[in-house]
Amino acid sequence: LIVQPTDKRTYNAIIDHLHEKNASFHSFTPPPSSHRIYRVVIKNLHNSTLHTDITSALSEQGHSVKSIYNAKNRNNCPLPVFFVDIRQQDNNNDIHEITSLLNTIMKIEKPFKKRRGPPQCHNCQEYGHTKNYCNHEARCVK
Repeated sequence: LIVQPTDKRTYNAIIDHLHEKNASFHSFTPPPSSHRIYRVVIKNLHNSTLHTDITSALSEQGHSVKSIYNAKNRNNCPLPVFFVDIRQQDNNNDIHEITSLLNTIMKIEKPFKKRRGPPQCHNCQEYGHTKNYCNHEARCVK
């Protein structure tokens, strides 16, 4: 079923109704800016650093962390690279000015996005949409 609302109010009403009914759905319309995340990459921070320590250090700087992921190589060994999702705020661009965290000199960058083919959802593993717009039940790839 494809629904194309004419305005934002109608779209929000449809999405709220689907959430209330616990329906499985996805959309191609971005969520409101208050729900978007801002992703950064922290490099040169030791891989044994606890996620709670990173969260508290960034919250002292005025950033609200949603999730942290430590990147791993092909052998499943952790790398000194962390992907950090920050809740949308006015000061998100200020995070790139931080040069040291937890007494370690590190670098904060925007993530490199390579695009090959259609987007694949990392939640339900279907093609054509991304996890930000997905409300389907999660599926494991393994």
